[in-house]
Amino acid sequence: MRQKTAGSGGQRIAADDARPSANGARQPIDDGPGVGRVGDRARRPCCCGQVAAEPIGDEGARALAEALPRAALKYLYLTNNSIGDAGARALAEALPRAPALEGLFLFDNSIGDEAKAALRTAWGARGGSLGI
Repeated sequence: MRQKTAGSGGQRIAADDARPSANGARQPIDDGPGVGRVGDRARRPCCCGQVAAEPIGDEGARALAEALPRAALKYLYLTNNSIGDAGARALAEALPRAPALEGLFLFDNSIGDEAKAALRTAWGARGGSLGI
């Protein structure tokens, strides 16, 4: 698992290099030689991203929003991360420039109705899953 520091508290952001198997166990992704991970300039596939340990808050969400257009991330799990309206709006602004993203999960954060509406609008008709 590759990690990057974000936010003033030095929170760790992890790109999960595994996918769930039929029995729920995590299986390593083997996409072959040279396949990159989150943030690689080559925009190569990465299955999932999740935030570990400490909540990232709005500052961490803004950092992720900045990196999201450069990542070929399919799913981003940010549930219960103390993200408020400012962080949600930053993510909403980044969504149109992150076409590889198929799922964004923001359950149990402090996102108000207007910021939720901005996320839904930015998500648009792209398919996949938006959980807020």
